[in-house]
Order: sequence, then C-alpha cells, then structure tokens
Amino acid sequence: WHGLLVPFEMDGVPGISFDGIPANSTFTYKFKLIQSGTYWYHSHTGFQEQTGMRGAIVIEPKGRERHPVAEDHVILLSDWTHRDPHNLLKLLKQRADFDNYHLPDFKKLLSDIAATDLEAAYDKRKMWNKMRMMPTDFTDLSGEKTFTYLMNGKTTAANWTQLVKAGQPVKLRFINGSAQTIFDVRIPGLKMTVVSTDGNDVAPVAIDDFRIGVAETYDVIVTPTKDAHTIFAQNIDRSGYVATTLATKKGARAAIPAMDKIEWLTMADMMGAMGDKGYKAKHAKTEYDFKSDMRVDSPRMNLDDPGINLRDINRKVLTYDQLRSVDE
Repeated sequence: WHGLLVPFEMDGVPGISFDGIPANSTFTYKFKLIQSGTYWYHSHTGFQEQTGMRGAIVIEPKGRERHPVAEDHVILLSDWTHRDPHNLLKLLKQRADFDNYHLPDFKKLLSDIAATDLEAAYDKRKMWNKMRMMPTDFTDLSGEKTFTYLMNGKTTAANWTQLVKAGQPVKLRFINGSAQTIFDVRIPGLKMTVVSTDGNDVAPVAIDDFRIGVAETYDVIVTPTKDAHTIFAQNIDRSGYVATTLATKKGARAAIPAMDKIEWLTMADMMGAMGDKGYKAKHAKTEYDFKSDMRVDSPRMNLDDPGINLRDINRKVLTYDQLRSVDE
C-alpha cells in the first residue's frame, strides 16, 4: 500500500510481515485509514509489479478538500514489457548497459573533437572508461526495445482520453507506478499547478514540467482552454514516451511534441555532489583518515537542480526546493 501508513502485518511482504497468499486462496487486508490523498498499491511478490500487478488508490478527506475542484482524474504511468522480467534481470547482471542505445559512438567522438580537440576528446573517454561508467547512464531499461509506456493502461496509439469542460479547473492525480522508469511530464501550452505530492498538500506551485520518480505521486490542477491538450510523459533517457488526451470536445486530439534531446552526465552527476565551484573530492587514503572513503569539501543539497536532461530547456521545471508543506 504505497505511501499508506499501515501496521507491519498488513504491509504484505511474503516471508517477512506475513506468510504470503497461497494459490487459490485469499487474504483480507484490514487497517484504519489515518490519511487522505493520492496513493497506489503494488505487489511485493517476484516481478508481479513489472507485469502489471498495481493500481491507484484515492482517499478523500472527511471534510473539504484544500483545493476543491468539480472533478479529478487519476493518471497512472507505467512501463510494460512482453519480455521475461527474470531474463531482463539476468541480462542486467551480465552487462549493465545492454539496453542503453545512447552509447558514446564514433559520431559523438567526432563531435567532441570538433568542439574541443583530439586530446581533450580522448581524455574524456579515457576518464569514463577508467571508471567503467557511461555518460548516458540514465536508466537500466529503455523504451527502444524493452518497454512500452502506458497511461492508465493505454498506449499512445490507443489514446486514453478524458472529456472535461473548457475553463473549468480539473485535478489530475499523477502516479508513477512503473517498475523502474522515471518520467518527465508536461501538458504543452497548459500550466500545471502542483498542490500535493505523495499524499501531502503543498503550497501551490505553477510549472510547465515535472519529473516523477518511481512510486512518486503529484496532484496538479489545470484549466483546459482548447478543444484538446496532450498529456505527454517522456522517459528520462528520451528513448520513448506516452501521450494521452485531455479534451473539451469529443474526438479532438492535440499535437504530440517531439522528445527533448539528451545531454551527457557530468562527473558531478555520477558522484552525487557538487560544490559552489564545481565538483572536488579528496580521497581518504592520502588526505584524510581511514574512517572516510571520500569527502567533498563543498557539498550541497541540489534540491534546486531539475536534473539531467531538464536543465537546459526553456520551460519552468518543478524542483524539490519549490515544494513547501502546508500546515494542517
């Protein structure tokens, strides 16, 4: 029961908090609700979550909503594969980048040489190879050949559509119920006002894009103005997307935008820390003592960083530092 506060024996982890549910039998989960908001459930057994054992949960408050609207709708994002998930895990263990289709190829090398020079381009690749890392390591599995992305169980071609009234605010409850995909979401031409995240109300924030990690939820309020608006969610590695429609007129459909371009990860991204003057780490073996493996002189929280592939776009992107909880 993702995000819900429940007694441990109702958590549903086989072999840990209960014995599991045998075949051809049932188990009744029973617990008191002590919170409201947008949540979801998923299986903790094997790869059932990856093969679709998940769904949305919306708990309405006893009293008035903080931001009441005439209607609200769930937008459940997910990734679907027809491949055997056990085999996918095996392949990842054998070679972590087997599903990465943005590898630094010869064309990219020529581009780097043109931008700098041969020596700088060579040193750049030498550095990444020495660390056995990839500057395009955005996700384990991609949308090239492995995943088809869905909204409310529908592909882009199936075009899940919700009819709403023009000029009337509507709440969209976004849930990332994927197995491993990080999505970047926007509704081109339409501002979204974030009012809740992970079941907690926040001070309203008007944005164009938001990044939603696995298991996160965001409630946003939008006011449709045209016959149709496209709800667009692209994978963090820009290898695939899913698009659906918010329409004020039956049969209407808006254009689907192109996916954004990718940028290479930097050393700061890979190491997870950046100082005011860039990344600088000192290693314990030579400059500190045996109790620390690595130390960053000027660490920062990075809560104001929209993240890789969202930094250089001309749109307002939600960052964690913009989220402020609202006192009850």
